[in-house]
Amino acid sequence: YLALLHARQQDKTELREAVDELLSELRFVAEESCQRLSRERSQLEQLAQSLRENTVTAVHNNGDDVSSMASSAQIDESFSSWSQVMLWADQGKDCAQIAKELNMGQGEVELILNLVRQERSSPDYSPVKQQ
Repeated sequence: YLALLHARQQDKTELREAVDELLSELRFVAEESCQRLSRERSQLEQLAQSLRENTVTAVHNNGDDVSSMASSAQIDESFSSWSQVMLWADQGKDCAQIAKELNMGQGEVELILNLVRQERSSPDYSPVKQQ
């Protein structure tokens, strides 16, 4: 009986260690994802600011073609991913579907959606109209 009890306690200890290791790995991945999303958000904010400045410049330059200036701006992969997430979310797809389609984590998709919703609800929000 003592051997069985000892074996069960050993199994519990091993299981706890495995769970702790998985939780540690999940925390690490979540932290990396948050940092990456923070960097991507910063890049998007810089791009949006640049587009706003280009729009103002175009208006002051006798109405030069704003769309040609916008198309000349470099749009990186993160902007494309965020755009796809928002496009599909606006079409009614849920987080799991979007994550599967974009080969992203569901948590990453949820974080993007939450960040965009937070940005849109901020009093300083000023959308950049796409043509």
